[in-house]
Amino acid sequence: MQGREFGRECLHKKTRENRNGVSHLIRFGRNWSKIKRKDLTLILLLLIPGVPIPGCNAAPSSTALPAIRFSYPAVEDPTVTLGKYQPILDAMAAAVGRPVSIVLRNTYGEIVQDLGRGDADVGILNSFSYVDIVSRAKLSPLVRRVQAGRDTYQSYLIVRENAGIKRYQDLRGKVIVFPDSRSTTGYLMPRLMLRRHHMEMSRDFARVLLVGSHESTALAVANGTAHAGAVASYIYERLDPAVQAKLDILDLSEPIPFGPVVARAALGNRLLERIRLFFVDLNRSPQGVSLLRDAGLSGFTVATDKDYVSIRELVRRLREAGP
Repeated sequence: MQGREFGRECLHKKTRENRNGVSHLIRFGRNWSKIKRKDLTLILLLLIPGVPIPGCNAAPSSTALPAIRFSYPAVEDPTVTLGKYQPILDAMAAAVGRPVSIVLRNTYGEIVQDLGRGDADVGILNSFSYVDIVSRAKLSPLVRRVQAGRDTYQSYLIVRENAGIKRYQDLRGKVIVFPDSRSTTGYLMPRLMLRRHHMEMSRDFARVLLVGSHESTALAVANGTAHAGAVASYIYERLDPAVQAKLDILDLSEPIPFGPVVARAALGNRLLERIRLFFVDLNRSPQGVSLLRDAGLSGFTVATDKDYVSIRELVRRLREAGP
């Protein structure tokens, strides 16, 4: 009945708009006077299911495709993150033919939970979170980010300038700060760096703080809340120069791959490949290059599970050594 009522309303609209003025249909099925041939054709078309009529809005679809839920870490201010990545996801929706909704999360741990529970379909993970969850959830790595022409990054162990910290041994008894216990460059890598110098967080520091983001970590060191901390290299490189001026880099880790954009295997191979191709092809058009530049990215490269073999080995070594 809804389709029939829609057809009647549409037909009334079309006949009222007829400016030739010979005949107008006043009611559907009753009280009609002379009908021109084109009006009869219109009536017949309206009785055929699925035939679109120019100038009429389409009937509401009951089979609209569900949105792809994209879980993303707000490593910066959430407003800044949305401004950078919402345009990319809008372009992704147009490319794959599905609406895309973004869900901002404070930590990678929350994204892991979203993917594990099926509350998100796609997400960006760091390397540590990926190797941790992929064995428990059916996820496919699609692509990984490229920044400043590099698809790897590093952990920077930072200290406050003029704090008298020139070597690892100077960190003993100090306050150290990290973004998140699931951060690769903000927790996993610095723990390994400290252990190489025979230092343990539970034993050698006065306090260990977790502050939620890399930028907050840098600020905590810069303003004297902590003596040292660890941040991702790409975050450090885009800090406010006034903040950077208050910091020194004590040490840096070996390069590690950026974490992947992953998707639930339940989306199906066809859709997974369309999403992968969208990201890989972004830097091949002027519009895509503009979107990437606004997000601080050079592009995306194809990711595979083999890219994270070295991270698995680091995680294994940490777990064997204990908390």
